Amino acid sequence: MRKIILMMMLTTIAGCGEKASGSKTETVAPPAQNTNYGGNFGSGTQSPEEKFAEVKQKAEAGSSKDQLGLGRMYYNGVGVAKDDAKAAEWWQKAAAQGNGAAEEALKNLHANAP
Repeated sequence: MRKIILMMMLTTIAGCGEKASGSKTETVAPPAQNTNYGGNFGSGTQSPEEKFAEVKQKAEAGSSKDQLGLGRMYYNGVGVAKDDAKAAEWWQKAAAQGNGAAEEALKNLHANAP
C-alpha cells in the first residue's frame, strides 16, 4: 500500500512540470498507475480476463502499445495472476520498439524492486 501511495505522489509531482516547446517526451505513470489496462471494466462488457486475452493477442502481433498494456496487466494482476517477470518481459519488447512509457515502466520496476 505504501508503494502505491508513493507512486501516486511521485506521479502527481512529476506531472506538475512543464514540457519544453516541441518536446516529444511523454509523461509516464508508474506501472501501478494505469487507466487503460488497470482493471476499470465497470461500464464495459468485457471481463478482465477477456480484456487480457484481447490485449495479449495484439501484443503478440507486435503492437508496442499493447505490449506496454500487457506488461501493466501482468504487473497489476488484471485478468491474470500478478507476475513481475512477465511484466518486465513485455515492457522490454515494447521498449525495444522505442516505446518510452515501457522504458520508464522498466526503470520504475527496477527502482522499486525489494
